[in-house]
Amino acid sequence: MVPFLGIFEDDVSFDDAKVEHKYHNQLNEFRDAIRWFTRYDRIGVYLLIRFFQATLVPFLELATAVILKLLVVGTIQPGPRPTSGRAAFDLWLVKELVPGKGLRGVANLVGTHYEMISIIYRLLGAKVGSRVYWPGSGIDLGGCFDLFEVGDDVTFGSRSIIMPADAFELSKVVIGDGAMVADRCVLLPGTIVGRRATVGSGSLAARGFTFPPGSAYVGSRNGGAVELQGKAEESQDTSLIAPFGRAFYFKEAPYRVITQAEIFIFNTVVAGFSKALHAFPLPVALMLSALADRAPAEYGGGGGGGGGGWYTESAPRFLIVLIPSFVLTFTVNALLCLMLDVGSKWVLLGRRTAGPHPWDQDSYCQRWQLYLTFSSNVRSDIGGGRGVLDFIRGSGYLLTYFRSLGAKIDVSFHTHACCIYCLCIIAQRVLFFPFRIVSYCTQPVVTR
Repeated sequence: MVPFLGIFEDDVSFDDAKVEHKYHNQLNEFRDAIRWFTRYDRIGVYLLIRFFQATLVPFLELATAVILKLLVVGTIQPGPRPTSGRAAFDLWLVKELVPGKGLRGVANLVGTHYEMISIIYRLLGAKVGSRVYWPGSGIDLGGCFDLFEVGDDVTFGSRSIIMPADAFELSKVVIGDGAMVADRCVLLPGTIVGRRATVGSGSLAARGFTFPPGSAYVGSRNGGAVELQGKAEESQDTSLIAPFGRAFYFKEAPYRVITQAEIFIFNTVVAGFSKALHAFPLPVALMLSALADRAPAEYGGGGGGGGGGWYTESAPRFLIVLIPSFVLTFTVNALLCLMLDVGSKWVLLGRRTAGPHPWDQDSYCQRWQLYLTFSSNVRSDIGGGRGVLDFIRGSGYLLTYFRSLGAKIDVSFHTHACCIYCLCIIAQRVLFFPFRIVSYCTQPVVTR
């Protein structure tokens, strides 16, 4: 609420409405309030406030959370899960201070994969090594940052669950140097992932389980992950640095690798721009309604005078103008977001080609991260927090959207929600409910 007070300056008067009230006086007419707000400069201030809400407030909230965690909570200790007393309060407080996976929204501003995430986790109590590739979806530790230890050159996939605490105990989760935790894994309290071990997609690590160094596990059977190979022999190459680490931290790549500062600037500008863009329909609709009120009386307006008009006679008459105006501006805004999404895909990525694209050999992964940042911000949080695709799901317009991104889709295809890109070919008479197609492999994905 505090930033919004910037609109109400002490020297503001309602000259355009011929009203002498100051900001601290109650407006007598709804008409005066609408005309006061729909001044171009005040709409600009409103959009600027939205920009700073998206780019400044997350840092203030996270800084407050870190300070309170250090001063009030201290260190969360392993042991049986507390059910009452100060220990239970501390665990609850940290979880409320930093809920979910987004680190109060800061992760999306500094970049979800990079060193700034490591710094934030260290401030919250975790022990984190160097050159960690964090998941784009984030990690929800349930407030147990002190019970999380990550070595050097660790790679995370997305949408995994790491639980240093369950209903029975709090126990440290340790991930060794050079290890990989792939997509949709579940690591229960006490899990230890050894050096260079691979926890494959869908793996379930039972409470207190240890993945031996160099081993590879996947999936789940009888409450635990399934081993694919035994302990690997130590390689003569002692370097654990992954292609991402070589490219991003050592700049060993045939293309210009953007810096952490440039990522922060890009993400911040995109987040602020998207927030302002999504807030645009309502003030523009109000402005159109105000312009209709100023129109000559023979055209149905208020004649531009001090009396009459849409507002003073009847609020429903005002809504007759406002609702169609908002529907129009919201539709235009949603279409603009989709156009920006599709355009950014072709500008940043072009048409994808099947095959490997490692960080230290190809700029694709870097461009992919820039596109993800831009498209996710532009598409999301529109229409009361919903994504713009929610308004076209299940319709032929969604197919048009996917085709515009490069997918090849035949007729008689129906989808509820999905994520499809250039390397997908979908044949006729296919029905999908909520799903995800993963096509970042060496061959296109074909569904028949």
